[in-house]
Amino acid sequence: MAKGRFRTVTRLVHLWLGLLTGLVVFIVSITGTLYVFDEELFRLFHSELYHLKPTQPPLNLSQLRTIAQQAIPGKKITSVKISGDPTDPYLFMAQQVAPPEKAGLTYFTQLTYWDDVFIDPYRGTVLGVVDRKYEFFNLDRQLHQHLLLVKPMGSFIVGGSTLIFMVMLLTGFVLWIPRQWKNLKNRLTVKTSGHWKRLNYDLHNTLGFYILPVVLFIAITGLVWSFKWWEGGIYRLMGVKEKPAFGREFKTPSTQLPTAPAEDLAFTQIRHFVQDQYKIIGINYTDKADKPLNCYCILRNNSDGWRGFSYFFFDSLTGEFFDRIDHEKKPLAMKWRNSNLDLHTGRIYGWPTQILFVIISLISASLPVTGFLIWWGKRKKKSGSFKSRRLKSSGLSVPQPLRGV
Repeated sequence: MAKGRFRTVTRLVHLWLGLLTGLVVFIVSITGTLYVFDEELFRLFHSELYHLKPTQPPLNLSQLRTIAQQAIPGKKITSVKISGDPTDPYLFMAQQVAPPEKAGLTYFTQLTYWDDVFIDPYRGTVLGVVDRKYEFFNLDRQLHQHLLLVKPMGSFIVGGSTLIFMVMLLTGFVLWIPRQWKNLKNRLTVKTSGHWKRLNYDLHNTLGFYILPVVLFIAITGLVWSFKWWEGGIYRLMGVKEKPAFGREFKTPSTQLPTAPAEDLAFTQIRHFVQDQYKIIGINYTDKADKPLNCYCILRNNSDGWRGFSYFFFDSLTGEFFDRIDHEKKPLAMKWRNSNLDLHTGRIYGWPTQILFVIISLISASLPVTGFLIWWGKRKKKSGSFKSRRLKSSGLSVPQPLRGV
């Protein structure tokens, strides 16, 4: 009796939470399937920006930044990404976010501009300027993370729906457990030869069971961007009471005169530090003399299973090096945080896990649809049964279809 009541309550919780968040779960899951391969798809559809032929040593970074800045008058270059692949362009980015009082309610009012300038570093020519604010794959990510709403509002809705979805996954597992173990085989297979309602039920019930551990993992890693308390909880599980400092502050700014542009000196030193074994070197620019030039490097040959991510800090005026955070010396919590995006998308171990995550995301997107069809079918059945009982109680016969006509 108690077990029956528990399953009834579990079924009601599963149903109404699903109806409440189904649309958000569907949107987040569908956009997630594209986001897994966003870099590869962007390259595919913008192939004219890639596959360069190195003909001479690249120009200095400072020269290239000047060329990129001239391509977007009225906007300001804020960072640069340099690929370790010599056939890739240098990517200069200009971003500006509106202040909170002018952010409005949507992503479009919050972000003032975001332009990516692709530069051929060997010839110093502009290959193209992409307006990332309205670019398809960026919009896919913004829809995935914030539903194209202003970040605080969108993150809360997506995060709250994800938390509810995790509850639904667990209640769904409880409902999946067969009451009699002789029925286990039926729970583990999809019957394709029966009525479409039976097929729909199996697609919801059985596939939901198979994806349970992976989709929970995706949800856990995704919630890091929605809730600071969730991120902090994972840090504490890893033995860190507070979020580690990923940046450094100036203590004694240099009084020396610069011998070359700071970004050129920083780029040269980082390449020396990592012996040119890098996938990406990134530099975040600053106009403030009391702020450092914050740089990062994604390492090419990293064997510990995490995303190899090191930080380097320079005087923003002179380019003098003053501190670094090496990947191999970082605590576990920092390695996890730098790898969380790749863990969330499956990119951490390349194509096999990315393809797996795409399949999982597609099945996840199907669950609200198949679940709704199950509920709608039962609702119509109850409605028809209720009408039939009313006719019988009134002494009228239930109309039967004519045969032989």
